[in-house]
Amino acid sequence: ERKSTNHGLGLSLSRILAGRYGGTVGLADTGPDGSVFVVTLPRASSPADAPESSYGDPDSS
Repeated sequence: ERKSTNHGLGLSLSRILAGRYGGTVGLADTGPDGSVFVVTLPRASSPADAPESSYGDPDSS
């Protein structure tokens, strides 16, 4: 939920999107020059880990 009306939506949207993909957004450092945030997302599965699918196979019906 946005608490301020004088800043952009970037951090708020980042938190929503990270949450939808099982990730987090956290504050790493803050100071007079600004803040540093860390976005952590789960590692994507490799194609070898994905279940086999017949999608796009011309021989499947």
